[in-house]
Amino acid sequence: MDFIEEVKYWIEQAKKADPNYQVFGASKNKYQFAPPIDLKEVRAFEQEHHLKLPENYVRVLTELGNGGAGPYYGLYPLDKILNTFVDVWEMPEPVTGKDETFIDDSLTPEKWSEMNRLMDEAEDDAAYDLLLEKCMANAVMICDQGCTYESMMMCSGSANGKIFNIEWSEIWKHEPKPTHMTFEEWYLGYFREIAAKNKISWYGYYRLGTEEELIAAYEKAADLEPESRREERLDILSSLDRFRQLSSDTISRLIRNPDDSIIASLIYLILHSDKATGLAMFDERFYGDHPEKVILMCRSIPDESKDKYYQRALEILYSPEISERPIPAIAGRGEEPCAERLLFFLGKCPCRSAKDLISYAKSGQNPDECRGTAAYVICECPDVSQYQTEIAELMHSSVYRVAFNAMQGADRAKLREPVIMDAFRWMKEHYRDDQTIQNNLERIKGL
Repeated sequence: MDFIEEVKYWIEQAKKADPNYQVFGASKNKYQFAPPIDLKEVRAFEQEHHLKLPENYVRVLTELGNGGAGPYYGLYPLDKILNTFVDVWEMPEPVTGKDETFIDDSLTPEKWSEMNRLMDEAEDDAAYDLLLEKCMANAVMICDQGCTYESMMMCSGSANGKIFNIEWSEIWKHEPKPTHMTFEEWYLGYFREIAAKNKISWYGYYRLGTEEELIAAYEKAADLEPESRREERLDILSSLDRFRQLSSDTISRLIRNPDDSIIASLIYLILHSDKATGLAMFDERFYGDHPEKVILMCRSIPDESKDKYYQRALEILYSPEISERPIPAIAGRGEEPCAERLLFFLGKCPCRSAKDLISYAKSGQNPDECRGTAAYVICECPDVSQYQTEIAELMHSSVYRVAFNAMQGADRAKLREPVIMDAFRWMKEHYRDDQTIQNNLERIKGL
């Protein structure tokens, strides 16, 4: 089938599957396009900016519409694909395609970091701008994902026509991530996923493929080296998660020889399709010698089951040899003590109690970041009003995060006993040069 006819067909199927525009971003574009743009305008744009746009992308602009239906908030119009990041970097002119392509299939974190280093050491603004143009040559932004995320399309190099995901707020910490999809695959795949009623969150950040194809690839990954195997299988689990219900065959193959290096993600996935099996796998590890392996997915435990694990979670929290073991941070960047995630889980348990966490927040033997999180969770507990003296003590803490979270929590919980009001006044004086704290205290009457 012709590409444009195929797009039309799958958009109609997507609209039937999502008639009320519940898919993220669909309420903005409603699977509709702006009026098409003339091909002469596209060619003039390419000539002006020394770019060659993929032909099927050009056909969308000229035959379907100049922006509109597509992933997230939809496709940008042509006049926006070069200048979306100008303001972010305060560039005087949009990047063009004059230079060789830097972002391609060979891009690595190390290569990206080296470019970052060169830009940091640039002699002046002109040298910096030249490096920036080299870095972003032949790249166009074609879709707004929300916040500071965009979908980027390459127009030259080994990744010509392929889509990358880019996060502007973290751009020099993390390189653009490839979707490994061409524009055609990315664009059609989106509407097909909606038509199949698969989960569409974070589209483009996982691979597509049928359930059978993915579970076969998962099993084949057993032959890879440990780190490569782990990354490959995590990627596959993310893709399997887009299905609303896994088959019993897929589940049995996933748990046949469970990969302990990714056990939290594996249990998280299985829980959605087979709660009994997922909870049994969780129990085995949470009550074992290495509960930190599954703590990342504690908050995914069904609400009706959370209280069952409350006492065990407290036991782990107050066992420093376990609770301070490092686990991946929630955003997958760096590590944090497993107590950090455990505290958030405790805060979601219906039976949570401030009295169980106050001594943890007070103890200087515990990591400061975790003590601050404990102060936050304490103020979310139903019985917090019974412990206002203790909350006031936390507000006097020498650890800023503890004091700040206790102050904000006390305000949210509407704690106003004299001991709390005195603590508010103390913080107003003690942090008189801290505008953030002063702004928070301004709304509290009686200070």
